[in-house]
Amino acid sequence: MAEGNAMHLVEADLVKLHDDSWTKDGSGTGACLTAHAPPGRLIPEYNKDHSCSYRWQAHQVSLDQRQHLYNDAHTKGIPEHWKKRVYIDKKTQGECLMGVPLPQAGDWDLNGPSPVRQVELQRLNPKRSLHGVTSGMAKNFVSNAQWPYFFNCHHMIPKGLFNRVIDELAQEHCPDAPTECALAIRFRLLKGKYNIHHKVNMVMLPNTPAPAGILGLPRHLTRKPQPSEKKLVQNEFRSHQQYDNSVLPLLKKALLPAIKAFASDRCKMEDLSPLKAKLESVSEHCYSQILQLGSSREGKPLAMITPKKSK
Repeated sequence: MAEGNAMHLVEADLVKLHDDSWTKDGSGTGACLTAHAPPGRLIPEYNKDHSCSYRWQAHQVSLDQRQHLYNDAHTKGIPEHWKKRVYIDKKTQGECLMGVPLPQAGDWDLNGPSPVRQVELQRLNPKRSLHGVTSGMAKNFVSNAQWPYFFNCHHMIPKGLFNRVIDELAQEHCPDAPTECALAIRFRLLKGKYNIHHKVNMVMLPNTPAPAGILGLPRHLTRKPQPSEKKLVQNEFRSHQQYDNSVLPLLKKALLPAIKAFASDRCKMEDLSPLKAKLESVSEHCYSQILQLGSSREGKPLAMITPKKSK
């Protein structure tokens, strides 16, 4: 590929620009536009210091900036409208809410639980506490996606939606060369070190109502709708299509100028650093809307969000 000529791009050029590195001072972001497993693995998972590991990125931003959301869950109290649903588990003799043991000090912390508490949790309920992790090795949000509760790491700009919109806008505004247009946009984003998995685009969300309600966050997937949600959420068991639809206009607004620029001059490879900034702004906007949805402490699913347009 001749540098500066967008019409000579091929898929191999994107592979060369993919960057899964990380700098210890946090100045590096990596460069990645799709989900993939790390070398030697079959599925994406927690991979320390690997910039494409969205689970690691989500954990890092939580440690750096969002400890108040997750730590000290035992001090947050039970939402008033759920107190009647708290019961004593016959086996563990511990208080539970919708099948989830209520947290004690450190149980749900980002660096928890303590080694002593790990042993206690194993003793109380060995099948639930470790989820296949070797005794003494379980750590919250690191060992797997079920410790300390069932959770997912959510992309504020969903990765599938992101790539689909690039392709659709290229087809719409550059119909005689949509493939070249989409390649040019992706090339410049990777060259400018845009990473769809970077911590600015990630947030850890519980996947069941009880932990979400206690923490004041929405839950990631709808799964089994609560009675009050059934009329508002349709066919959203393992997806958040309604959330995607709400992000769609923001994403199109951010991407469209770059698409149109290519359509008007296909040989020009303009600097897309403003586009990276716009995309990160969309992520930050969606994050604020996610917090707003969770503030009711009802554990609502993400599919019920309707972000307002950025100004």
